[in-house]
Amino acid sequence: MLRTLVFVICTVLTSTVNGCPLQCSCYGTTVNCRNINIATVPSEIPNSTTILYLGSNQITSIQQGTFKDLPALHTLFVESNHITTIQQGTFQNLPALYLLYLYGNQITTIQQGAFQDLPALYELYLYGNQITTIQQGAFQDLPALYELYLYGNQITTIQQGAFQDLPALYELHLYDNQIHTIQQGIFQDLPALNTLSLSRNQITTIQPGAFQDLPALYELSLSRNQITTIQPGAFQDLPALYELYLSRNQITTIQPGAFQDLSALYELYLDNNQITTIQKGAFKDLLALDRLELNNNQITTLQEGTFQDLPALNTLKLGNNPLDCDACELGNLKLYLLNNTQLSDASATCNGTSTLVLDFNFTDCSGDLTTDDTTEINTAKFKTVASTKSTLIIVGTVGAFIAVMILVGAVIITCVILNRLNRKKKSRIQPSD
Repeated sequence: MLRTLVFVICTVLTSTVNGCPLQCSCYGTTVNCRNINIATVPSEIPNSTTILYLGSNQITSIQQGTFKDLPALHTLFVESNHITTIQQGTFQNLPALYLLYLYGNQITTIQQGAFQDLPALYELYLYGNQITTIQQGAFQDLPALYELYLYGNQITTIQQGAFQDLPALYELHLYDNQIHTIQQGIFQDLPALNTLSLSRNQITTIQPGAFQDLPALYELSLSRNQITTIQPGAFQDLPALYELYLSRNQITTIQPGAFQDLSALYELYLDNNQITTIQKGAFKDLLALDRLELNNNQITTLQEGTFQDLPALNTLKLGNNPLDCDACELGNLKLYLLNNTQLSDASATCNGTSTLVLDFNFTDCSGDLTTDDTTEINTAKFKTVASTKSTLIIVGTVGAFIAVMILVGAVIITCVILNRLNRKKKSRIQPSD
């Protein structure tokens, strides 16, 4: 008992002498105060600390200047506490801070200048809080910030200038919030932004110019929102956009110019919407588009030339649409698929049947299709039939030739045998004396 008491006293004295806070564990320059039920940040943290764990405690606030004497700190975990507000200057004088984890708190507001004077901050994790508004200047003076995670909050509004002065920002995650409008210029001044995720919000409208001045944007996700219409110019000034996700919205119509000036777009996902009409020219100038998904919509027919401006298209998905094969206009779709064999797995079936549009007989539609269309469909059919006939002719010719050769061989062999028999017979008959 006495030995145990002495050991505890020595441990406490050693911790105090070495600067390790009570109840925390220290090893090297790492201080671990995680899950020890503290309500405030300990004051005895060594100034040589590089990694500090404060997660899973009862901390409700962080006073200004709490970390001012930790010039070497590069990783700070304050996740899963009860913090409600990040005040201005909370993390000042942390020149080496590289990673900051604040997820799983109860933060509702980020005040202007909350993260000022963090020149080395590279990743900031604020997901799983209760943030409702991002104010102007909330992330100012973060020249090295590369990844910002704000998903899983209650954000409804993003004020102009909320993301200003973030020249290095590469990934911005805002999915699983309650954002309902993307105003023009919200994301301007983000020259390095590559990935922007806005899925699982309540966005109904995308205003023209909403994503302007994003020259490096590569991936944009707007899936699982409530978007009904894509206006012309909604995605203008996105020269590097490669992947665009608009799945699971409530889009009914795609207007001409909806995707204009997206010269680098490679994949476009419009599946699981309520699309009934695709106007001619809707996909104009998408010269690099390789994959287009339109499955699980309400498309009944497609106008002639709907996909004609897509020279690089290799994958087209049209499954689970109520395509009306009694509408002769779909004969143009059949012709397009026949002439672009790489798209034969488009899964376009006639409504209520398993019959592929490719297999449907549109011969009764000659009066509704243009002369050129009818000619092309007949030409496509003729080419198929002609190809089959040519094959049969070639096979028949080869077969006949082989039969003749066999017959000739048989005749030759018969002649040889008869000739030998005659010779033997003559050799047996002796001349008379």
